[in-house]
Amino acid sequence: MPKLAILYVHGGGFCHHTATEHSAAGSLLPLIRDALGEEPLFLSVGYTLLPAADHAIQVAQVIKCIQYLVDAAGAGEIVLAGDSAGGALVAHVLVEIYGATTSSPPLRTPPLASHIKAAIMISPYLPHTAVQQWYPMDPTDFLSARFIDQIALTYSACKGVDSGTLLRRIEELSTTLPSTLIICGGGEILRPGIEDIARALARGAAEQPDRHKYVCGHREAHDYPILPNLLCHSPQAKQEAWQAAASLILEAVRLPGVSSESQASESGNGRRRRSSAKMLNPI
Repeated sequence: MPKLAILYVHGGGFCHHTATEHSAAGSLLPLIRDALGEEPLFLSVGYTLLPAADHAIQVAQVIKCIQYLVDAAGAGEIVLAGDSAGGALVAHVLVEIYGATTSSPPLRTPPLASHIKAAIMISPYLPHTAVQQWYPMDPTDFLSARFIDQIALTYSACKGVDSGTLLRRIEELSTTLPSTLIICGGGEILRPGIEDIARALARGAAEQPDRHKYVCGHREAHDYPILPNLLCHSPQAKQEAWQAAASLILEAVRLPGVSSESQASESGNGRRRRSSAKMLNPI
């Protein structure tokens, strides 16, 4: 089995879609494969959806998959990635593993943290418990405030969901969490919540400004890196986002010859190309 494994958590408002409904593998794996010279293991989590499961069950299922990669698949280095609700679950899982925030001993597994080398959150959906704030909707986004409000009402029915607590724990743990990349569409309606997560990471790791990265598109929609090119305002921005993700992974696994300004291979021609994605300090 490959030493490097990518565990992907799909989006869908915690109550829609399946593990096969995403294009992250087709976009990200070629970049990693070209740089590594081998295919990393890619596993997508088919967690139980609402209302059949609650928040705690979804988080536990993702952690169980991480444990499987370590114990059964022989993965030595794991990258957690997810989009939308899946990106939020990645955040919750990191806090659970690194902070042991519950009283459930099976979830307190210190060895798991040593295997997680990086995290990628694409448009992570953070249900707000306070007054909901929306970014002025861009015509390129396909989400509406009404749809998100409906999802938020459904999700808030689950016990254990507290966005404020999550943000505080992210800030407290930011210097111990793995290097994290947050990708946000410049025009998406969920931008305030996404930037709340990025700010929490940046504040907590203020003395390590390069530890975590935040990439914001120009007028891009929610989940733009995994959308078909025809639905993207700028396919170039999509490519830049994946280049930034690949660079983060290559830096995290400390490949020989890969510097802190590592360049991911450009898929298709084998040339080395530095990502031009803009890294923003969200403080």
